[in-house]
Amino acid sequence: MGECSRKDFISDLPHGILDCILTKLPIRDAIRTCVLSTKWRYQWATMTQLVIDENCVRKSQIKRKFFNFMLRCLFMHNGPILKFSVSFKYLDECPDMDQCLRFLSRKNIKELVLDKVSPEPTLATPAVFSCQQLISLTIKSFGMKLPRTFQGFPCLKYLHLEYNILTGEVVENLIAGCPLLEKFEFVNFECGEFTVRAPNLKHLFLDVNFTHIYLEHAPLLAAITIEIDTEFAEGKPLITVPVTYHCLKFIQLNGVLFQEKNEVVYVHHLLLQTPNVQELRISAVAIEDAFFEEADMDFWEKEIAADFLFKHLKIVKMSCVSSEKDMQFIKFVLRCSPVLELMSVSYYIEDGTNMNIENAVLHFPRASPGVDIKFSVMPIPPIVF
Repeated sequence: MGECSRKDFISDLPHGILDCILTKLPIRDAIRTCVLSTKWRYQWATMTQLVIDENCVRKSQIKRKFFNFMLRCLFMHNGPILKFSVSFKYLDECPDMDQCLRFLSRKNIKELVLDKVSPEPTLATPAVFSCQQLISLTIKSFGMKLPRTFQGFPCLKYLHLEYNILTGEVVENLIAGCPLLEKFEFVNFECGEFTVRAPNLKHLFLDVNFTHIYLEHAPLLAAITIEIDTEFAEGKPLITVPVTYHCLKFIQLNGVLFQEKNEVVYVHHLLLQTPNVQELRISAVAIEDAFFEEADMDFWEKEIAADFLFKHLKIVKMSCVSSEKDMQFIKFVLRCSPVLELMSVSYYIEDGTNMNIENAVLHFPRASPGVDIKFSVMPIPPIVF
């Protein structure tokens, strides 16, 4: 019994399991395991994932200590580094960042996260483009300028860009250089217009002010989430939907102004071009004292053929419902969805209109006799001045 109690079962675990254990720890604690025994002395130096942030060093002289810590972690490492994530608000001031990235490119890096944790983007080092084996790339708060020698990321499947200084042309060329890209997430203040050329793209998330986006070169899209801002588009058509997306099963549209004709026309075109959609989520918005072309109250009655059906639509979640035109869209969906299983309606309480909304929805004609209609209340009205 005594021998069993003294046996070091953890140290005898396979290397892959020890690596998994160490990657669950903050990197400072993982490095501290070197004092446990001779066997553990360099165990951390073979970790396949390194996640470094400002919690790794004390606050005094934080920049110098952080950069030294990061360099020691990299240059004492022995083996492949599959994931490297660094988050630090002074990351752009690191004099050796270019050298670090080129070192990682020789370490067979697969996943890279560069996060400056700052609202003021600065230009990213061009060495990031030397990591040709990347499968996943996340860049936050950096500007990007593609080098003339840029030949793309041939293996990249996931790309996340957030609060970067980017032109539409840079976004276009970056995406076009990723032939295997399956998921693209773009969060930014603005980006003008751009075309998405990604033959294997399946998931698209856009939270960015744009004037126009072209999606006709992404035929395999299965899920899209888009933030809509008519004011930024200045009345221009938001998105061209010239092809039918047979693979698109999930649609989420945030900030839809059903009062505004341009946005309603886009929603209309998108739904007509996605015959196999199964789940639809829309958050509405209301704007007071805005100048735009009003959508007709009976738009959905006039523009949609009487025999139109959502043949596969099963789940609809409408949030921030507050206007009569929001209600008309709900009425249209209920009338045209024969296999609908759930209609969820979240609305704002204003002047006791909550019972009116619920009563109206419950009396709308339904193509699906078994649809479950659920209501929830939101406390603050969605008014934008």
